[in-house]
Amino acid sequence: MKTSCLKDSRLKISKGHSKLSKRETFAPGTRQEIYLKFDCKCGQCGSKFGLQIHHLIHNTITNRKIYGDERVQNGENGYLCCQGCHDKYSLWDRELVSNLKNKWGKDLEEKNAST
Repeated sequence: MKTSCLKDSRLKISKGHSKLSKRETFAPGTRQEIYLKFDCKCGQCGSKFGLQIHHLIHNTITNRKIYGDERVQNGENGYLCCQGCHDKYSLWDRELVSNLKNKWGKDLEEKNAST
């Protein structure tokens, strides 16, 4: 797998990543994981330019309370897309969000049933 896109300085793991607020973004190591998962291409159109990471489950206080910080900031919740596709995410992410919420909901139900 090519990793040339990982030369982007925003993706380098640094000691300072723990200073990111919960509202800001994914940690650098998680960003790398997401870029590699999508082979450094937009998950919608395949573009390699203007890439951004979209939180499928939005990074809000409410979602962090429901699903937990670790899930909302996990690479599973990140979707790599270009600026153009990110601007139109409401047209394409509903099924992805629904699938992820169902998966996390089942995980939470199982966890609650076992306690």
